Amino acid sequence: MFPRIFQRRKNLPLRNTSEGAFAGAIDHSRILALLLPLSLWCIIAMLLSLPGEQPEYALFHAGQKAPRSVYAADNFSVVDAEATKAEKERARLLQLDYYRITDAESRRIRQDFNAFFRAVDQRCEAAKRFEQFLPGKEISGVLAENLDKRLLAILLNFRNGQSAGFARFNRKLADLNAAGILKIADKKAFQLGQNIRIVDSLERERYPVSIIDVKDAGECADELAAEVARGIADPADNTTITKQLAGIFVQLLGDGNLEFDRGKTRKARDNAASHVTDVLRHYEEGALLVREGEEVTPAIADALVADAKARAEMRTSTRDNLLRWGTSALWSLLLVILAWAYMHQIHPDVLKSNRKLFLAGVIVVLSLAIDYLAIRSSFWLVNYKYSSPEAITGIVPIALPAVLLGAMLGTRVAIAGGFLVTMVCAMMLDRVGGMAIAGMLLCLVGALAVRNASNYRAYFLRIFFTVTPMAMVFGAIISLDSLNGETLLVRVIPSAFLNGLFTSVLALFLTFFFELAFNVDTNMSLMVLCDYNHPLLERLKREAPGTFFHSLMCATLSEDAARTIGANSLKAKAEALFHDIGKLAKPHYFTENNLYTGNQHLDLNPQVSSIIIRDHVREGLELARRYKLSHSVRNAICQHHGNDLVHFFYHQAVEAGRESGTPVTEAQYRYGGELPREKEVVIVCLADACEAACRSLEKSSAGKIQALVREIFLKRYRDGMLDEAEITVAELSEVEQSFTNTLVAMRHSRVACPEEQRNDENNLFVAR
Repeated sequence: MFPRIFQRRKNLPLRNTSEGAFAGAIDHSRILALLLPLSLWCIIAMLLSLPGEQPEYALFHAGQKAPRSVYAADNFSVVDAEATKAEKERARLLQLDYYRITDAESRRIRQDFNAFFRAVDQRCEAAKRFEQFLPGKEISGVLAENLDKRLLAILLNFRNGQSAGFARFNRKLADLNAAGILKIADKKAFQLGQNIRIVDSLERERYPVSIIDVKDAGECADELAAEVARGIADPADNTTITKQLAGIFVQLLGDGNLEFDRGKTRKARDNAASHVTDVLRHYEEGALLVREGEEVTPAIADALVADAKARAEMRTSTRDNLLRWGTSALWSLLLVILAWAYMHQIHPDVLKSNRKLFLAGVIVVLSLAIDYLAIRSSFWLVNYKYSSPEAITGIVPIALPAVLLGAMLGTRVAIAGGFLVTMVCAMMLDRVGGMAIAGMLLCLVGALAVRNASNYRAYFLRIFFTVTPMAMVFGAIISLDSLNGETLLVRVIPSAFLNGLFTSVLALFLTFFFELAFNVDTNMSLMVLCDYNHPLLERLKREAPGTFFHSLMCATLSEDAARTIGANSLKAKAEALFHDIGKLAKPHYFTENNLYTGNQHLDLNPQVSSIIIRDHVREGLELARRYKLSHSVRNAICQHHGNDLVHFFYHQAVEAGRESGTPVTEAQYRYGGELPREKEVVIVCLADACEAACRSLEKSSAGKIQALVREIFLKRYRDGMLDEAEITVAELSEVEQSFTNTLVAMRHSRVACPEEQRNDENNLFVAR
């Protein structure tokens, strides 16, 4: 229905503004818009550069009882001797064992197999000559002597009758020798999947090989026996012969030819241990080094020495101070730029108003100052044993800027401000990791919790019951290493409770302060404005009842429409209730208030009448300033007519001008206000026109009301009233439908009851 509204009309000057010419110039000054973030940058850089203050203490000696508790003055690291030793030992154990192929054992294996087959031949030759076989002391001869006749025949046939098979057997034996044959007991000692390194006779190291792939003497004997038994046709005989031959061959192989290289393994392990870096114990600022009455161990003594060095280094030279200032300036500049870019993309309206920008900056700076004092106070409590280092992060009111900004400028601004303050606090504590994430989540949930709070009690309770449990959870997570029943009851829970209570009370107090000092509206202050007992509304009800009723109807229309499109319904209602308070100056010159008097404009010049009608905007702004109404209500008073034309008196003047020949210009009969911009003000502007027009309908129906509302919407668009409106076409369509439904419900007709004929003798209202 409605085209997208992009541009602003330039043909008419804007004279009346809600804050005045000087205040408007300040609010839109580009120089101030640049100075505000620069000031914020300098303040954050200064906070990040401030050194921490820690009391001095004497170094304690190992073996003595600590006379007092000591906490780290700064972040430092100490070599953990025990952990370093354990890491070196672990590196040694992870180093692979070295095994060497020995030439002597390889030659022995070949010689024993050759001697065994020669002994088999000699035994057969001796049997043919009916001579006694003399095996000697060698194992090959002993094994050949103990062979049964069948096995002896098989080996003799394999040795002399199967030249190809015997050749394969020798190649197999050579391959096994070259690959390396492990001792059976050594392989059983390894774990499954463990690797070793093999060094050949030429001192060449092979790639690590799994112990599964390294064959021991038993496995090699099985393979060699299988080579001999390949030619046996009967499977049962094959299996039996293979087992017998494997038992013989395993004795010939002995312990194999792989020998554990102790020297090379030790050298590799020493080399691996030498490359292990020292294990450091990291201490953060405020961490407990030794507790009162605790025995000082060598590790604690080392930490105390390192802490003393850290304290000495804190008193640095001018060059180091400049470096610290430079680092802080860079980090703070990056944070401000990120927050500025986020606001430029997500909520640019805040950047266009120096008043809103200054308010956001004051809240951020004040929150940073409070957080800094909380951090310093927590360190003081830690040093004097009233608290513990684990409780520091639970004491800092991280969620304060988020809940303040969420109530005053919206959730998106609250997220940006809360994240900025959280990062600065995390950097001040040097806990950018866990604390930054916890603080960001706390700010996000806090901002979402207060966005719909409509009264101060709900505002307080939402903050308390959001911050307290989340601070408890995050405190438990941060102190997870030392978490136990005592830590939870004595440190985490009290700190979280105090954090929630302090944040709630402080946020409530500061909300009152900012509402008064900056004239900013929150849902709570808007709810107070919506009270019909407000002095201005009481005056409007007594002195201009028609205008009061019109304002009530506009408030109903605006509240329903704002809720339909997701705008602030409380804001729209408050703006609608006060948009016509300027009519209190001359109430009887407005049609809705002169029911029992004649038309006050009959004897007036059209231009004078136009001035009286248009002046209700100026008079309304004066009353708003006198009664200290919020800025959004002033905007509604100023913008609800925009630069609209007072059509009735303009047409009267045109007719009179034609008769007298006097020229008439539109500028003399147009309002001099600003064009409506915010969604709520646009809704009030349209509700004002639709409600007034519907009262002029003699016989209203749903069709007539819908046509009238659509005509007014189109007319406002064609006249350029919506050129600066921050509202979409879809939202305008929803507002139109909401207006139609509400007006039809307001002006519905009822069935007339039949009049009963009664004697009026007892009617008290009949004149006698």
